[in-house]
Amino acid sequence: MNTAIELNKDINFLYFLKKIPELSILRKIVENNIVHNNENVFDHTHKVLENTELLTRRFQIKGRKKFLLLLSAVLHDYGKKETLVTKDDNTTSCPGHEIVSEKLIRENMFLDRFILSEEEKLWILTFIGNHNKIHETLDKDDLFFETSIEKLRLEFPNMILEYLLFGMADLQNSDFKNYDEAGYNRRIKLLENKLINEIERLRLN
Repeated sequence: MNTAIELNKDINFLYFLKKIPELSILRKIVENNIVHNNENVFDHTHKVLENTELLTRRFQIKGRKKFLLLLSAVLHDYGKKETLVTKDDNTTSCPGHEIVSEKLIRENMFLDRFILSEEEKLWILTFIGNHNKIHETLDKDDLFFETSIEKLRLEFPNMILEYLLFGMADLQNSDFKNYDEAGYNRRIKLLENKLINEIERLRLN
């Protein structure tokens, strides 16, 4: 099978699940916090993939760039199966799950099941291992966001557009809006505006 044929497939969750059936274990990992209200990671992953697909269409992200981002979305939280911590109040967290996700993807050689160059495999692993950084840019005020995004751009110059889009897709599939609607809307608007600016910047270059 050549790359062109694989890219022309209908990219959906079932396609990835057939390639990586190990994802099914995420049904057993249930999170309970301000971002995920008793939601299992399998369902969250499915919805993030759908959101990512919709956003790539909206912002006209195509070809290999789109495929790598979709595959990253499918695998980004796999490490939660080994990092879930339940506190005394029954709330949960998954500290360091992004780093563990990268480690498990390497160990299980999930990426070898797809037609990817070594450079593309490294891109996906790096993206997943650092994906929480896009959410960290939103932790404080707007100035902090702008400063943090520029730092992220310097650290990952070939990923900033994808991180912005992924950040929107991940946040859209969360319960944070129910916890803090104003804060949610602010975060989405910051990511959206920066994504639009980034696409324009790349177009002009």
